[in-house]
Formats: sequence, C-alpha cells, structure tokens
Amino acid sequence: MTARDEVYEVKIRRDIATGIAVTESWRNQKGSRDRSDGPAEIRRDPVTGIVTNEAWFQNGELSRADGPALVTRNGDTGDTKYSAWYREGEKIRAPKRNRSRSAATQTNGSPTLG
Repeated sequence: MTARDEVYEVKIRRDIATGIAVTESWRNQKGSRDRSDGPAEIRRDPVTGIVTNEAWFQNGELSRADGPALVTRNGDTGDTKYSAWYREGEKIRAPKRNRSRSAATQTNGSPTLG
C-alpha cells in the first residue's frame, strides 16, 4: 500500500469578540479550492458557532460523492435552508433516497461562497 501526502493551505478567520472561526478556506497546492475529507469552504455564525454554509470542492469544482456539495443552514437553529448536489462541477438531482429531504430545501435560492 502506498501513502500519498495531501498538502493544503488553510485560511481561518476568527471573530475577535467570540474567538469562533467564522470562515475556513482550504486550497490545494495549485491554489484551487479542494479538500478530500470535508468541505473546502466553511462559514459559521459568529455568535452561535453553528455552521451556516458548507461548500465541498474537489480540484476547484463543486463536487461531493456522498451528500450535497452546497449546504446553507439557519445560524440560530442549524436547520438546513438550502442544499444542492454537484459532481465534478455539474449540478445533479439528489439521489432518490434524499430527494424528499432536498426538495424542500431547494426553494430558497442558491447561496454563493467565494
């Protein structure tokens, strides 16, 4: 078995008053948003610490094999407001097992992270 090193540049911005990491941005050696084991872009509510936005990227493209690549949540409750599935930069329909849950969250418009 051969191991492979994954090298990332991670930028974290903290709220001065609460110390909460309000943004995290992961980039690969080429400078593209990328992370193999979690979302490459994360935003948190500065008061509650709840993750309000997640964006999963592989080599600079929205992509996630096992869930929605974009997720927006309410900063007070953590309830999902929006989710969208992407594979290799292309928006796709949620798999059947997740369609009823995702359909309700897709009415609030598309969030942007960048």
